[in-house]
Amino acid sequence: MTTVEYFGVTAQPGVEYPINVQYCGNCTMPVEYCEFYPSYEKCKAWLETNLPDIFEKMMTSKQGTESKTGEGGKRIQAVAGGASAAVASASDAATDDEKKRQKRGGKGMVRLKKKDDGPKKVIVFTAPRGKKKTTVVTGLKTFDLELKVCSKLFGQKFA
Repeated sequence: MTTVEYFGVTAQPGVEYPINVQYCGNCTMPVEYCEFYPSYEKCKAWLETNLPDIFEKMMTSKQGTESKTGEGGKRIQAVAGGASAAVASASDAATDDEKKRQKRGGKGMVRLKKKDDGPKKVIVFTAPRGKKKTTVVTGLKTFDLELKVCSKLFGQKFA
């Protein structure tokens, strides 16, 4: 068999082409990358139900690397217990998956920012800009006001 070269790249020996890649139904990434996704537990539950042979390979390779590092059986049991707990909670979270599923081209797991319950205070002061002075208003964001609308309103009112 002759090796074919395309743009200076040749096929690797011992690899069967074309390569079939299995994708996760939860995160829509190749199954090798599921562990880097924020909802890895849901990915493991999906893999266990839909691709059990690949799931077993992944779990045995994980257990092999953990035992090499010297952490032994306790951590392996924790991983196995976490997977069964994830399967039990997967039926409850099935409706959540459909609601929170990433749309094509959209943002991934969007995390909401915690609201700061700091002091709600509006501060008004003047700042010199050359010969003129401008009025600066700060602290409107703490009252959940849209700043663009406020600036437009102030511009019309005080111009």
